[in-house]
Amino acid sequence: MPEEDRVFYQEIDIVLTQETLITVRKTPLEETPFDPLPAREACRKGEGAGLMAYHLIDEIAERYLHLVDALHGEIDELEDHVGDWSDGRTRARLSQLRRDMLRIRRSLRR
Repeated sequence: MPEEDRVFYQEIDIVLTQETLITVRKTPLEETPFDPLPAREACRKGEGAGLMAYHLIDEIAERYLHLVDALHGEIDELEDHVGDWSDGRTRARLSQLRRDMLRIRRSLRR
């Protein structure tokens, strides 16, 4: 949420068999849940659950790329205002960005 200078995480678990894909999604209460519909719509009629899982994982990867782009934007904003903002505000924002990036790294390692 770049406009609010915050990152929130959603958890998406899947159960996959040859015929079925079930998603379990966890989202913070005030946020919009992840919608797997685009992954379903990317499949053609008759394609199996494995291909839908592929599209689902592809969508999740795309969201991570958008997140990285947004973080680059936040770093650019910090650089643009380093002379305008107070030292405390700059340090706080830098610390927050560092925590967010470490959390993203941990999520990707799982």
